[in-house]
This record gives sequence, structure tokens and C-alpha cells, in this order.
Amino acid sequence: CLGEAKTERREYNGRPTVFVNGEPLPYFTYSCNMYYPGNYAMFGNAGTNPIGIEVPAGSHLSKLWEDTLLEPGVYDYSSIDEMVGIALQSNPDAYIMLRIYPTMPSWWWQENPDEQAMILTDDGRIVPWEENALPAPSLASDKWLEDQLQTVRDLIQYVKSQPWGSRVIGMHVAGGATMEW
Repeated sequence: CLGEAKTERREYNGRPTVFVNGEPLPYFTYSCNMYYPGNYAMFGNAGTNPIGIEVPAGSHLSKLWEDTLLEPGVYDYSSIDEMVGIALQSNPDAYIMLRIYPTMPSWWWQENPDEQAMILTDDGRIVPWEENALPAPSLASDKWLEDQLQTVRDLIQYVKSQPWGSRVIGMHVAGGATMEW
């Protein structure tokens, strides 16, 4: 956990369970890429306080969110503040699991075209792998890994500094060309 809440996973009644501040937390999660206050309130009223919020670390492959990395070392996290604010205003008892999508913004790819994943087509050509018309990173790229790790580290520091950081119980990194790892 990032703030005042102490989060851990341990066995409880024979099952892996999330504990927050020593208490088991039923981990039925509401998660959606569209932020509707009524949904957060409805799930909270039903006792579902853990919520998953998708956030970009740099950029997001689907482009549903604004880029957070504007230029090297310059960030705009206002879209994340807005998403978390909507969730907590709708359900003040919510605990947040941030699902982080590490993708570099378009300007970075223009500067680093050799860092993207390549695929072999059915007709034998080797071409860049693109997802949603954006380059996918090569997981073998040291440059991408170094720069992307910095965006994640900076995001974590930002979250820790926010008043709502105490409501964050974990982070799940989900990236790559299909946002599944």
C-alpha cells in the first residue's frame, strides 16, 4: 500500500485474501474503463469497496486517457486525479487498485523508432507491431525499459504525495501490446 492503509495478502479460511489494516477485505472489485459515479456508488452500497482504476504511466495504448508524460520529466496527472476523485466522491469507503498501463507517448516513439516490437508477417516481412495505430514496445529494449520504469517510479511518487494515496491498496502493472502482462 502507498499510504496509511497497510495492505497484505495472506491465507484466510483456506483462501488467499487481501487484508487492509489487519482486516480481511472481500475482494470483489468494480473496474471499468469508463468512470460513471453512479456505478461506484452502487457497487459501494452493495459492499464492493475495492475498485480498479486504469491509469497511464506515460501514455495509454487505447488512447482513452490523456498522456501523462508531456516531455522528459514533465507530467500532467490531472486525468488520474479526476478518475480517483470521481471514484472517492461516489464511494468514500473505496479502496483503490491502480491498474497501470506503461506505454510511451507518440513523441517518444518518434525519437526512438528502433525500440518497438517487430513481428513476422504471413508473407515473410518483418514489420513493426502496432496496436491501435501505436507502436508496441520491444520487451528486449533497454532504452524503453529504462525510460518506462522512470514513468512508473514517478507515478508512484506522485500517488504517494496525494491526499488520496492512503486509499490506494496496490498497483497492477498491465502492459505490452495487448495490455495483459
